[in-house]
Amino acid sequence: MEKNLLKIALNKLKDQIPIDLQWNLVDPALKHNKGGTLMPANEKITLTINGLIFKYRVEARNQLRTIHLPNIFELQKETNDLLVVAEIIYPNLRVILKERGINYIDTTGNVFIKAGNNVIFIEGRKNEEIEKPGFKDRAFNKTGLILIFHLLHREDFINQPYRDIAATYGIAVGNVTYILKNLEELGYVRKIENRNFKILNKKALLQQWVQNYPLKLKPALHVGNFTLFNKNIRDWKTLKFDPQTVLWGAEPAASLLTDYLVPAELTIYTTETRTELIKNLKLISDDLGNLKVYRKFWQFKEESEYKVPPILVYADLVNTGDTRNIETAQMIYDKYIKGKL
Repeated sequence: MEKNLLKIALNKLKDQIPIDLQWNLVDPALKHNKGGTLMPANEKITLTINGLIFKYRVEARNQLRTIHLPNIFELQKETNDLLVVAEIIYPNLRVILKERGINYIDTTGNVFIKAGNNVIFIEGRKNEEIEKPGFKDRAFNKTGLILIFHLLHREDFINQPYRDIAATYGIAVGNVTYILKNLEELGYVRKIENRNFKILNKKALLQQWVQNYPLKLKPALHVGNFTLFNKNIRDWKTLKFDPQTVLWGAEPAASLLTDYLVPAELTIYTTETRTELIKNLKLISDDLGNLKVYRKFWQFKEESEYKVPPILVYADLVNTGDTRNIETAQMIYDKYIKGKL
């Protein structure tokens, strides 16, 4: 845990409200990991608020992202006194944590802490400097995200001639060079013998992809929103289409993968034009429609018909911020993704 981060957050809290607040770390206990080795458990703190003592298990992050929520939900199952500490926690995530009854505090002054029968809740504090979007690396622009998605599924693609990689996605050879060089600089790629490359830290690379995809790539793929003509959303499985050109994504894909989630919203990825899709699937254009259509952006064959690759399903679900979607995303990660990283 970053002690300085916690200290800044708690001092910010003391500055905002007139309470007597003291804190100290509790020596972390030891626990057995899966291999039987004794490892330190998450650190704990005690807060003394107006003379009353409360203990919390701390989970610290520099910046809290939606991709971190599945792990936090798992930690919540182990303790009712979880305290999430971060440099910044974005508003949509604060809502989710509060709804789940998870304590949180950030260095900008936002806080939700249950202390016995009392609650400390401060909302709306901003730090403009911190909240400016960052991560300007070439590897995580639109083109880079497309190539990374391919590499996460077909790692040997990285050792194809640059000209072939460029031709596959209709991009400049120079772009491929810049993207792979940037991945090497960031520690995700390393040169090995025979001038070939090896992908490193695939889990971290996946996390960066999941975080950047909805910001940098997905908006450019949006074809439009629609409703099904003469069909209820509950009848989505009866929709007939060619799996070579149309694939289920997000909630319906998750339903097919887990048989756990009942879709409240439909998502399709396609190579068909908007006109072809409306004609073939009998759709009605509707900005508020519950069927969202996106352009398919990868050039490799899916492992199964009718649904997009599990990584994309996982990313789309996690980034909704919806609790049930996040739980389903974790199921998909554990069953279809974790073992391949």
